[in-house]
Amino acid sequence: MTFTFGAGVDVSDVESIIIAAQDNAGTPNVGANPSAGAAGFTANPPAAATPPTTPSSYSIGGSLSGSFNVGTAQVYTTLTAAIAAYNTSCLTGPVTFLLTDAAYTEAAAMTINANADASATNTLTIKPTLANTTIAVTGGSATAILTLNGADFVTIDGSNSGGTDKSLTIENTASTSNSTVIWVSSLFEQAQVPQTTRLKIAISKVAILLPIPHLWHFCRRNYHFRWRNR
Repeated sequence: MTFTFGAGVDVSDVESIIIAAQDNAGTPNVGANPSAGAAGFTANPPAAATPPTTPSSYSIGGSLSGSFNVGTAQVYTTLTAAIAAYNTSCLTGPVTFLLTDAAYTEAAAMTINANADASATNTLTIKPTLANTTIAVTGGSATAILTLNGADFVTIDGSNSGGTDKSLTIENTASTSNSTVIWVSSLFEQAQVPQTTRLKIAISKVAILLPIPHLWHFCRRNYHFRWRNR
């Protein structure tokens, strides 16, 4: 028997699924999956008057691949919007976010999450197109301007020419003791990945401005991370 789910859906829709079934007993036994919280079962057809407390669900994600301008009147008007698209999309190829404005003052700190489709082919690159580009957050951030939360295959390239220029500045104006600019957070420990596994993250030619002497922060000790800022 074949079932088809999700007909007529749109990107960003969240589909909830409850499966009710019955057996062939004289008085059919009816159940549901998930079952927690389900009640009021009836047969022919099988149904539950009270649905499960937490039904199974999945989200409809769009695809993302290619180079996208980020800035005023561009595909993504803010870096926050571009990162949100990356976090929620199915990657079908490499993604590059090209920063076309001179300054980005985001409303809040940004987080690049782990994307299941990220790979050596489906990479993410963020880089400026101008000679002097600054990224900051309104009022600064008590944590970090940019957090890489389990993200992999990410490159932040501060050069706008492919050379040695440092055309990108990331600034955190907060002066709290734990504030930083870039926070690299890994899911290694939760996933029980061997310590020999390496994060594939490159940060190069980026100027860092911070009132206190923290450049980046690691939340675990078992990172193999190299800061390349030549």
